[in-house]
Amino acid sequence: MNVRIGGEFSDIVRDAFLARGHNAESVDLVPSERPGPHRQCDLLTIIDDGWADLLIFHPPCDYLANSGVQWLHNTPARPKPGVLYGAARWSAMYEAADFFLRGQNARVACIAIENPIPHKYARALMGNYDQIIQPNEFGHGETKATCLWLKNLPRLQ
Repeated sequence: MNVRIGGEFSDIVRDAFLARGHNAESVDLVPSERPGPHRQCDLLTIIDDGWADLLIFHPPCDYLANSGVQWLHNTPARPKPGVLYGAARWSAMYEAADFFLRGQNARVACIAIENPIPHKYARALMGNYDQIIQPNEFGHGETKATCLWLKNLPRLQ
């Protein structure tokens, strides 16, 4: 199986698939923090090149996650430098949702997309997730609701 992993933590997931005998590569805009097959590029430029049977996609969640929905409508008394608020945040949300949807609609047989719980505006664009998991359900100590959108893949057990 040829596995392409894009986004944050892609090198960790890549290494897990390589250890199980799969042909896997990570893809991200930044260099890999670990040695191994890695392409430093925009995943969307190679997403439909026919190389992968499975795409595991970790798109940025900054403007899609429920945790930041308040900043679509409000600006704090002391805005943080580099944080988008109001109209600029709405624009960034639409751009992030477009990136998400291009991954979701890639011509790849099996797709898993991971992101935190989206806010209602993002969910209207992204569609409903297939499963919510907690890392502690799979041997990690953390609790952080994580959503999975799955195409031709079973739910995690």
